[in-house]
Amino acid sequence: MKDKNLQYYISSFLTTYLGGERGLSGNTFISYNYTFQLLIPFFHDRVKKPINKVTMDEFTPDNIKAFLASLEEKGCSISTRNQRLAAIKSFCRYVQSDSPQNLLMWYKKS
Repeated sequence: MKDKNLQYYISSFLTTYLGGERGLSGNTFISYNYTFQLLIPFFHDRVKKPINKVTMDEFTPDNIKAFLASLEEKGCSISTRNQRLAAIKSFCRYVQSDSPQNLLMWYKKS
């Protein structure tokens, strides 16, 4: 996974995977897209790198927990935070299917 950055996977997830998935409602796509519109600047601030330099190695449970906590601090409800988490979980399943050799790495980090 080190050869593909976070930006690559997010772009591919939103355009190829979600864009081609059957039965996906427009509202679900909008919600998932908005999740990453929030996540990208968060990662930029958190890891002090431009998003095209953020690697999947930095997409850790601790960083995701911090992102979710920041949403609550900004006044998001628990249900909204959980919607954002659902988008992130779907993204993780997509990345795992694209890079199955890295499945164990995700479990070691949690």
